[in-house]
Amino acid sequence: MRRHLLLLLWLAGGAGAPAFAGVGVVTQAAGAVQLLRADAYVAAEQGVEIEEQDIVETGADASAQIDMEDGTVLKLGPDSRLAVSEYRLGADKGVLAAGLDLLSGWLRFAVAKLKPDSSYNIHTPVLTIGVRGTEGAIEADNDAGGLHLEEGEVQVSVADAPGAASATPVRVAAGEYIQRRRGQAFQRQRQPPPEFLKKLPPGLQQKLQHRAHELRARGLPPRVIRRINQEDAQRLLQRHPHMRERLQQRFQPLTAPGARPGAMTPREQFKERRMLQRQHEPPMRADPALADRLRGGATPPAGGAGMGPGGPGRRDYQSGAGDPSRSDKGDHPPGRQFQKASRGVRSRGTNPAAANKMRRSANPDNAVPEGDAKFI
Repeated sequence: MRRHLLLLLWLAGGAGAPAFAGVGVVTQAAGAVQLLRADAYVAAEQGVEIEEQDIVETGADASAQIDMEDGTVLKLGPDSRLAVSEYRLGADKGVLAAGLDLLSGWLRFAVAKLKPDSSYNIHTPVLTIGVRGTEGAIEADNDAGGLHLEEGEVQVSVADAPGAASATPVRVAAGEYIQRRRGQAFQRQRQPPPEFLKKLPPGLQQKLQHRAHELRARGLPPRVIRRINQEDAQRLLQRHPHMRERLQQRFQPLTAPGARPGAMTPREQFKERRMLQRQHEPPMRADPALADRLRGGATPPAGGAGMGPGGPGRRDYQSGAGDPSRSDKGDHPPGRQFQKASRGVRSRGTNPAAANKMRRSANPDNAVPEGDAKFI
């Protein structure tokens, strides 16, 4: 009963509505939509919270709608990238200061009314748009940008020229269209040109509606797609040079000198862990006779001529030293190991007499002369 009561309060927007850590929520996602959050790409699915510093990306033929906590609605068209650079809310969920960066693509916005001391700016590579309770559509790329304002009034200023902050903004009224190319002056028209309307994605042609109340669940943990790598960081820096300084600061660990060129796959991570483990494993006990044989040398055994490392009377069956009956001791490739008579068992230093006895008991036809040994 308590759970149902909380759900009803939330749907009604009452004082008992649950509080979420994000500044907005994904309410619609069609096609490939993802968030660049911290150092990973996560899936932007319905119910996933939007946080400050998130970068929302849509693929070809994809779109996404975001309902913000203050009542603003944002919708991205295909091949678009939007950075939620700043979104500070007050105790009443009203905007104190908001800054969105439409790095590329299409954005339709319906911004809720602001308090007199609040600010809400949407930046593109060539335009800065100050909005207050307005609705419109924006197109952006690195060299040009356009805005069709459907409701309200905005102030548009230059974003890419020296001293742009002090430039006099241009006032745009409802129904008007304004565009600008990098390094050129504004061009304002009473209505949007046909080429703009023709390019406007179908999903951004209708007025936006709130959809947060339609969600079955909210605050879902985002599904991690993959970690970003150096190539991702360099690609963003190249595509959005106007954001280079901010992006470099964000991706500093990946763009610093000596950074690894890419993220490791799970198999590569496993191999690296094994390599580090082996580096800390204790070394194997050295075998002087085997080491001498690997070097191809003829150093006499420590026990004297004709004696193996075990002392007088014992032959060195690993190197063949002290075994006059062996005429092929130098014919075997270095590093071969002695084989026990028991099938499938190998070891070093096994007594050949005992091995031959075991072989004779298993199959007399395969017995070898006493004291001899087989190598593999």
